Amino acid sequence: MIDAASVAPPEFAADALLLLIESGRVGDPEQRRELLDQAFQLAGYAQEDGPLSWYGAGPLSAAFHALAGARIDRVSLRVRVARALLTNDPKAALELYEQIELPLDAKSECEQPFTYNLAEYYAALAPLYKSITIPAEKEQFLLRRFATFRSSAQVEPFAAALLTLVSEPKSEPPALIYPFGGRLSKLDQDSRVFTYEFRYAIQTLKKLALASPAGPREYLVQQARAWVLQASRHGLCAQRPMQSMSMDGTISRQEPVAPAQLFNDELAPLIAAKPVIDIQNAGTEPPGPTFKRDSYSAEYLKFDQTRRLMGKAEAAEKEAAQWKTDIESYVTSITGWRNPSADDSDPAPYYLEKAELLRNALGIEQEPPPVKLPAKEHWSEYWQSRSKGARANYLGRDRILIALVDLFESSLAGSVYGKRRCVWFAPVRTLVRSPENSASLDDLLIGARHPVLHLYGLVARLQSAAGRKYW
Repeated sequence: MIDAASVAPPEFAADALLLLIESGRVGDPEQRRELLDQAFQLAGYAQEDGPLSWYGAGPLSAAFHALAGARIDRVSLRVRVARALLTNDPKAALELYEQIELPLDAKSECEQPFTYNLAEYYAALAPLYKSITIPAEKEQFLLRRFATFRSSAQVEPFAAALLTLVSEPKSEPPALIYPFGGRLSKLDQDSRVFTYEFRYAIQTLKKLALASPAGPREYLVQQARAWVLQASRHGLCAQRPMQSMSMDGTISRQEPVAPAQLFNDELAPLIAAKPVIDIQNAGTEPPGPTFKRDSYSAEYLKFDQTRRLMGKAEAAEKEAAQWKTDIESYVTSITGWRNPSADDSDPAPYYLEKAELLRNALGIEQEPPPVKLPAKEHWSEYWQSRSKGARANYLGRDRILIALVDLFESSLAGSVYGKRRCVWFAPVRTLVRSPENSASLDDLLIGARHPVLHLYGLVARLQSAAGRKYW
């Protein structure tokens, strides 16, 4: 793996070294530290500065949602190095964490379909803070975090980190809440970031306010009010209704709510003054344009509907000759599907859609999924049971695996890779981490010509040898 990482692009090399360390297979402390230092340096050359929140309902949005968990951007990789050092060398972990620069200078326009997601960086704040034993150094650590607090993209993850600290038995909420609240009205004005991040920030701010004593809570709510008014008057981006697809394929529509109204509903009632915002005077400028949301193509939706219908067949039907004939015909259709677009300037949507169709065909279960879906708190158990369920038996499975690896190495995939490596990598990672992974797939990847496919075939084999199917 170390040899294979040496010829891979920097973000994949750093990720593989970190996965190797996280697997527990590197026993020598000196080698472990050497590999961590190497991963930290490699991370500085990652193509992506930070993980992205991509707003839409199509293949690109799904890819970037998955990539946020991949943590292969510059910020996330360096945070992972710091966290890997935390157990054995907290001082070194803190030193590296202090070197991480957040992508705060990039201004976004309303037309852009993404903002930076800084959750990984702030998730490390609480454990690093707790590792400091000298009170003055703890104070300085927090002061440096407040000094770099300047973007609306930081509000939700920073508030979540402070919520963890406020909940500690010996915490001092005023020392946490007052500096945080005081920065809210001084944040950079970025209509795109504020508009699309606020609906997430408001819920965490509410939890932080409820966990705080009366004085800090009142200050936090009043400062949040000033922040909302300032940002709204600066100008908001137009919001479209959000569409989401549930696990059973049901599409729901959520109408947008103005930030001022969200403040009135969620934060204003938490203090005695109830400082509601006059909605009529909250924003003096008309809303800016909205981004062009990506969506799945008509061809993809047609293929996907066929797959869903076939998946709902009972186990006995899936053993019948007719079902096996139908599934073979379906596999032939999706493996032979060609890009329907005459404009190949952006082949990424087609590439992602085809990879998803092929992987989903592998996931058709022998027993159809239950009609009644579980309550929200039981989703984890539901997916664990689904991942262990037997897959439908048909002859085209090996053909799909070969088609997937061929797709990842195709000239079309090369175009996607050349523009944005992480987009090309999204379906590769999803497949290797899925219940559809197998020794056959690992062998195909290891034997691939592409250095990244070869590397992650070795990663998957290492995980299997360690008794872990996912990482």
